[in-house]
Amino acid sequence: MKLSTQGLIVICLPLLFQFLVSLFLVIWIFQAQESLSKSAQSSGLLRQCDLISSDIFRSLGEAFVTFDGTKARSDVQNRMLANRLEDVHRELKDIPEYHQYDVELARTGRHLLDVFKFLEIEREKGDKHEAVTPSILKSGRDLTEVVNKIVAEENARNERKSQGKKRIDILMVVWAATACSVLTTMVMAVFCALNARKLVQLITANAQRFSRRQPLETPLGGDDDLARVDQIFHVMDQAIREAEQREQAIIENSANLICSLTNEGAFVKANPFAQSLLGYSPKTLTKLTLLDVVPADEALKADEQLSRACSVEGASTFELRLLTADKKTVETSWSAFWSEGDQSLFCVVSDITEQKKVEHLKEDFIAMISDELRSPLMSVSETVSKSTTGQMGAIPESAQPIFATVARSLDRLIRLVTDLLDFEKLQSGQMNFNMGRNSLTSIIKQAEQEVLAHATRSKIHIRAGDTGAFVQADAERITQLLVNLLSNAIRYCKPDGVVSIIASEQKEHVEVSVIDQGPGIPPEYVDKIFTAFEVAPKSKQTKEGGSGLGLAISRLIVAGHKGTIYATNEPSGGARFTFTLPYAK
Repeated sequence: MKLSTQGLIVICLPLLFQFLVSLFLVIWIFQAQESLSKSAQSSGLLRQCDLISSDIFRSLGEAFVTFDGTKARSDVQNRMLANRLEDVHRELKDIPEYHQYDVELARTGRHLLDVFKFLEIEREKGDKHEAVTPSILKSGRDLTEVVNKIVAEENARNERKSQGKKRIDILMVVWAATACSVLTTMVMAVFCALNARKLVQLITANAQRFSRRQPLETPLGGDDDLARVDQIFHVMDQAIREAEQREQAIIENSANLICSLTNEGAFVKANPFAQSLLGYSPKTLTKLTLLDVVPADEALKADEQLSRACSVEGASTFELRLLTADKKTVETSWSAFWSEGDQSLFCVVSDITEQKKVEHLKEDFIAMISDELRSPLMSVSETVSKSTTGQMGAIPESAQPIFATVARSLDRLIRLVTDLLDFEKLQSGQMNFNMGRNSLTSIIKQAEQEVLAHATRSKIHIRAGDTGAFVQADAERITQLLVNLLSNAIRYCKPDGVVSIIASEQKEHVEVSVIDQGPGIPPEYVDKIFTAFEVAPKSKQTKEGGSGLGLAISRLIVAGHKGTIYATNEPSGGARFTFTLPYAK
């Protein structure tokens, strides 16, 4: 039975009893009114009969002409009347309500008896009784009226007793109905409460089982509210179990070591990849600690990283070298999250051995470029420069163009090597910035001087506005940034075109823009123009492309100054490169 139905029964049952009691009272009132009407009619009829008897008695008395009774007969009648009056007196003397009637009855009765005695005396004297006839009739009427009053009062008294009894009966019925209603309501309420408690206890037990991920009890039948709640619990439990199965499948088949540790570094759980990564089965690994699988020289670092991961909020990342079961070293990257509720450190461990090898190769390659390529290129460039200036003797006029081409090629190759070295240092965070208070105008003028020769050969005019702003920056790196942007603008600008440098002082920073009059940036390259080795297509004015590192280096330099850099196309043509720098402190 639904809870709503049970509640409706508990509410409606007392109402039903009240309705039945009210209906009974209405019926009783109608019956009482009808009984009272009949009783009144009966009393009235009796009174009328008594009055008629009195009238008959009066009429007969008035019609008396002679006294026909004998003395013996009169004595008997007088004694009978006296006895009857005495009997009535005995009945009335104990009823306080009839005291007045008792007195009147005694008075009228004695008076009538006295009249009869007087009449007897007169008859013995031989006198006629016509003189006492009125007195006899009056006494008879008075006595009859008293008797009628007593009869009427007795009838009314009997009626009141009957009504009182009925009222008692009604009260008994009302109290019985009320007690029955209360008792029935209490029984139904207790039944509903016990039933609801049983259902709630079952749902509570299922909730506790659900929280502990234990199998739930059999679903409740029916379609009431609690049954639907229980069914929802079962649906959620099934959905979570399916999600857990999928999660477990992902963990079991992951190409990373997924494990949990205590705050002391003891392994609690591990997925099967532990066998592939470290050569230990998950069961064997749970018998070890983190310090058991790290080299001795890495133990202090491992302990520090473990303590930090267990104390910080959110995820923490770090790298560790681990030892396999056969004592081989594995480079790993850790992403760890401490769960206060589980008192466990959940970790995802990735094998980055191959990545480290690539990084080492890259470092070796950069070192080789720096030592084995850059230095010889600088020596050759210096030799060619001395040759073209005649410091090493005169060279034939026909060979001078060849030497000039070699010099430009060497300069371009040296710039490429320099850009590559700078890019790697910036990307790896090995570049140090010498921050200080610097005049932005001085930095712009320095950059303009460095590209002036290139601009002159390309027949490009550079216009730079003055600004009184001072910025917090590494002057050398910002100059390098501007040189990159100016060189890029000169490369794409039309001959006799203008490259502008505009500095705009904003509320929180200074914006510096380099604007050219070239063909602009193709829309598909606007978002990726600052990506390394990403080069826009050559324009008709461009004879040679860039290395694809200048703008990438510019982005890293700006990022090192906590600024932003972006590129847009001018409505009138050309491209605008804008970056921001913080004001000097």
